[in-house]
Amino acid sequence: MAKLSVFLGFSIIFGWTTGEIQHVRFYEASSTCNSLPIATIYESTNNVNSSTFASMSLQGMWQIWSCPSPNFNCGSPVSTYIVNCSPTPFCIGRAASVLYNFRMVGDSYQRSPEIHLYSSREFAGQVVKVTRSTSWSHAPLVHPSSPIPSSEFSVASFWFTGTHEWSLFSETDFKGSKICLKPTGQVFAQGFGFTGNKALSNAYVIKSARYGCNGGLGLRHEFAYLVLCFLYACLVSNYL
Repeated sequence: MAKLSVFLGFSIIFGWTTGEIQHVRFYEASSTCNSLPIATIYESTNNVNSSTFASMSLQGMWQIWSCPSPNFNCGSPVSTYIVNCSPTPFCIGRAASVLYNFRMVGDSYQRSPEIHLYSSREFAGQVVKVTRSTSWSHAPLVHPSSPIPSSEFSVASFWFTGTHEWSLFSETDFKGSKICLKPTGQVFAQGFGFTGNKALSNAYVIKSARYGCNGGLGLRHEFAYLVLCFLYACLVSNYL
């Protein structure tokens, strides 16, 4: 309880990138991120002392928590989510006299074809990770130490990156009722970003999942793009 009483914060902060790698920038000015940063991180980093900066801006998907010292256990089941849909970074101040831990969520450019399905809200509990090359149907495609029931999996929250689509099925072997998860219009338009739901009103009870909504191929957008490139090449060649 003593450790919980000194726990100062835990959050997953979502921000949209503008095409560059995900990052966190630190500033000397308090509560403003318009000046030149004094430091930038592009990967998960621990024990960043809050006394070295006054504010920070975030782009991408980051899990952040703070501790009074490296020796404290700062895990907490309580979390706060801040959603930033603007291309500009999300700017926040920092707490006094704490050490921050930053964990980057998802791939650096928010384009990787993978989806994370969670058994609890707020992206917690057991997790199933499905990629373009791996599907799930009664197989333990989960993070280590997170086994799932062999019969079914109840999805209470999820997130995925990029312009990819995903199918969730009520039965094994990709049969039964299907739920198609598609990227948001903004993600599709800009070609990168994340789509998710931190608290489904009704959990998805599934027994299999795979990449794509079009017969499991998941290649509709990629194929359309190749067709356009081919037609453009043919059109240009006619004028040469």
